[in-house]
Formats: sequence, C-alpha cells, structure tokens
Amino acid sequence: MLTPIPTDESNSVNVLQNGITSILEAIHNLIPAWGTTASHLNTSVQSVNQLATTTAQSVAASANISAAIMQMPQPQIYITINPKSIPLPNEYKGLRDKAADFLQACNQYFAQAEVTRDEVKIAMALALMKGDKTSKWSENQLELIQEGKTDVLTNWAQFQQSFKDQFGDCTPQETAAAKI
Repeated sequence: MLTPIPTDESNSVNVLQNGITSILEAIHNLIPAWGTTASHLNTSVQSVNQLATTTAQSVAASANISAAIMQMPQPQIYITINPKSIPLPNEYKGLRDKAADFLQACNQYFAQAEVTRDEVKIAMALALMKGDKTSKWSENQLELIQEGKTDVLTNWAQFQQSFKDQFGDCTPQETAAAKI
C-alpha cells in the first residue's frame, strides 16, 4: 500500500536517498556474513530483512515522488506554424535609392504573412538592416526597444517615417535622372 503523498517533496527525496544508502550498507554487511557459521547466517538473515524493508520504503518513496510529479500542473505550450512560405524582404544596406523599395517589400511581406503587431514589424525591419550605413541607427533603435525607453519608435508608421528621414532619397527625381 502506498503512503500518502508528502506535502514536502524534499522529504520524499530524503527518504529515497536514505533508502538507497541503507541498501548499500545492507549489501556491504552481507558480504562478510556469507560465512558458514550460525552467527554469520543469523547476520545474513538480519541483513536481508533490513534490505527488504529498506527496498520497500524506497519503492514507496519513489512512487510518492512520481505521483506528486504527475499531479503537478503541466505547462501549456503553443506552437503556431504558418503554412505559407513567404520569402523575407531583401536586406537593406543603406542605399538611399533603395529605401522606398525596402519599406514597400516589408509592407508586402507583412500583409502576406499576416503580421499585424507593430513591434514585430519594427524588430523584423531592424533585423534586415545590414551594413555600415545602417548598423549604427538600427543598433540604437534596438537598444532603445530593449531598454524600454519612451522615445523609442513604437508604431510601424512612426518607424517608417523615421526610416525615410534617416535613409530616404531626398531627391528621387534627380536620382532617377542620374540613372538614365
């Protein structure tokens, strides 16, 4: 018969540890007791009885621990898998004539991937900014976000405007004409 589950789990662990120690001591006591004399046989019987008792206590303690673990609330884990395979926008490397294209690619990705949270959009755009021309600005923005600063860009529209101010092409007509 199993004993009730103890309220203190460390008590069960102690009982189990003590039981294992007792088993090992009993086995150690059995080795010299395997002589042929009557006193050795008596010691062997006592050691075997002690071993049986300790084993039964250890099994009961182990069962109590197992039962306590099974009664613990299990954490809920949710995994969402997006069945759509949508390629990420290309990395932005700081070229002014590519800034508008980068924001447009991000917006298209967010719409197709159904990304609605502004902080996810901002983090993703910052992660796609690579190179010497963008790294300092994007690192500063990430630090502000991680530190919970109030002057951080908190919504996607605000981020896009700040991005355009920092990296946008100030003279798109002149840039287009220069390419022709």
